[in-house]
Amino acid sequence: MHGQRTLKFLRLILLVFLLSGLPFTSTVAAPSSTVDKSPGAAHPSSASPLNTNVLDVPLSGATPTVDGKCNEYATAITQTFTDGNGKNATVYLEYSGGFLYICLQAQPGTFDQRFAAVYLDPQGNGSSYTYAQKDDYGFQVGIKDGATSSYNGTGIGGYAPDPSLDSLWQGAAAIDPSGAGESAEYALDAGRWLIQPCSLFGIAVYHQSFAAIGDDYGWPSNHYYDQPKTWQLARMDNGSCSNGKSGKIAYVFHGNTQSATSFYNLLVAHGYSVDLVPLGDVLTTDFSAYDLILIADDTGDLDQWGTTGNTDAQVANIVAGFKPIVGLGEGGYAFFGRIPLFIGWPNGWHGLQDQVKKYSTAPAAFYAGLASDPVNHYTTPVNSVGIYTGTNPLPADFQVIGQEVPTSDHASLSREDCRLLWGASGNPLAMSADGRILFLNAVSYMRFFQCSRPTLPPQSCITIDKTSNPPSGTSVTPGDIIDYTITYTVSNDPACKEPTGIRLVDTVPADTIFVPGSATGGISPGADGSLREALLTARRFVEAYPVDTAGKGLLLTGSIGVGKTHLAVGVLRRLVQERGVRGLFCDYRELLKQIQASYNPESQTTEMEVLEPVLKTDVLLLDDLGASKPSAWALETVGHILNARYNDKRVTLVTTNYLDTQRPGDSNRQMVREDTLADRIGQRIRSRLYEMCRTIEIVAPDFRKRVRQAWPMS
Repeated sequence: MHGQRTLKFLRLILLVFLLSGLPFTSTVAAPSSTVDKSPGAAHPSSASPLNTNVLDVPLSGATPTVDGKCNEYATAITQTFTDGNGKNATVYLEYSGGFLYICLQAQPGTFDQRFAAVYLDPQGNGSSYTYAQKDDYGFQVGIKDGATSSYNGTGIGGYAPDPSLDSLWQGAAAIDPSGAGESAEYALDAGRWLIQPCSLFGIAVYHQSFAAIGDDYGWPSNHYYDQPKTWQLARMDNGSCSNGKSGKIAYVFHGNTQSATSFYNLLVAHGYSVDLVPLGDVLTTDFSAYDLILIADDTGDLDQWGTTGNTDAQVANIVAGFKPIVGLGEGGYAFFGRIPLFIGWPNGWHGLQDQVKKYSTAPAAFYAGLASDPVNHYTTPVNSVGIYTGTNPLPADFQVIGQEVPTSDHASLSREDCRLLWGASGNPLAMSADGRILFLNAVSYMRFFQCSRPTLPPQSCITIDKTSNPPSGTSVTPGDIIDYTITYTVSNDPACKEPTGIRLVDTVPADTIFVPGSATGGISPGADGSLREALLTARRFVEAYPVDTAGKGLLLTGSIGVGKTHLAVGVLRRLVQERGVRGLFCDYRELLKQIQASYNPESQTTEMEVLEPVLKTDVLLLDDLGASKPSAWALETVGHILNARYNDKRVTLVTTNYLDTQRPGDSNRQMVREDTLADRIGQRIRSRLYEMCRTIEIVAPDFRKRVRQAWPMS
């Protein structure tokens, strides 16, 4: 056995916290409007999502003649839609000699101004916005007169004429003399639109104003020709494009469709099969069917991940298949913190990065094709999470792949077992060419990574025996003494870890009085046990300083009058007296006033003279953080202080009346929405405190209020 511990207590509740090991839709409404011969708005109903099944447009051995007829498309791929008379129309697509050829074989229309149109999204990123943008195009051919005209999107619905595009394509129309049908044919210069074989683009083909203005039909959605998210994703396949042979990937995201689409396009263009999985579909998705899982940046932040109320179940379902996972930016960092892994929250810091330095022992496959060091992986700095590597010892299965620049003690690219943290939040649209190579190398490496299967612990790592005297069921009368004894035993089975998450909380029943001093270890009931827990944590902190505190301090939060400052001062005093440290107490508001006063020309003190002891003292107690309303100057000042002390690994003790979330039913707080700590000091400084300090929330009645009530003024 690791050990047997017996506690005599009136009534104990044992709370053991166990952490489980643990197609993309977007609906928009289109405006209703009438149009003339130029492309305009669409029918007012819900748009379908982008078709994320990529259409491979084949290479043709012959080059069609653009004469408006579809009789030269024997090797083309065909798609159909229901035309204005209820019968099918056919779209033919192929490419040859650097040109993309499209032919529409349609049913006979009746309106004189009817026309055919091809709509093109050369970047293939249409699912990230609603209406066609300036870099989305429309090419129109009049059915009766064969007149051609070019358009680009307005971004607000509809299109605007753009004659400068006329030279980049050809078009013609033909009407069957027998009245059986009509057709329109196109040749688009793919190279002029930067469309290369295997690269993705969006396309739609329409037969418009069939019987009247606005009577429009087409492929693929049959409605939304000015909404690229409803168009078909396609690529020109010359035989070298992979068809998902490189592996199947699930991309889990919250709502950022632009990033989702950019990752999708990059991966599919390089041979992967990708499914976009919204958080709402995580619980119904079988992740064991995938070779790799990507956790998007927008799925979480710090210690928050997933859908509120479903987080644990979502995490458990994702990791249940033991598949390799690449976490992206803040969402990946938050997800890995939930498992929990060393490459997850709270073991990192946050800042802007556009470079990554190769780590000497990183697998060569990560940097294949990348000669420069550091690698400029983004065109401009993006938010990035770096895992602190100064901890000793590091987990055995932790590996640094790339370091931040210029710091060398934080890794923005790191692996732990079969999980990789890509610390940068930017998507492929923000990546440099080298950045995309690095990302694809990382995916290729992790895709074949085998996850180690953990040894399942025995069913009973902790056994609990609870007895009472007199025994349960015995009749008692007022004044009787009841002794409760709980014995908990931790197994010495190698699969059982020494517990760190056991919490014993006393709840005194109604009509029962706790006998002071009756419990072992001096335990006594509190509001929820947290005041006692805070005291024990503070004592352990003093005992562990400086070797086992690793430069981390304490953040004491709670309502006014619960003893935060008293406890923090006690810690500081003991460190000064017993450990010989240099200590400094600073009231947050007074410190800011002193710094501001130093700006006065008549002041005898400079700003640096005020800050020097604050920055350099061994242990700083910063009391009442957030007491002053935040200003840009105040946030910059406190951010500078905390960052400097963090970088120098100096311990900081902090107290604040502000919580991360308002405690429901807290009688010490008004029943209105109050500021959180992040509201008062900013999210970035709050994130830094997560890394600098262990947070202790103290819950207890206002001691000062109790004193005032006990000693009324005469």
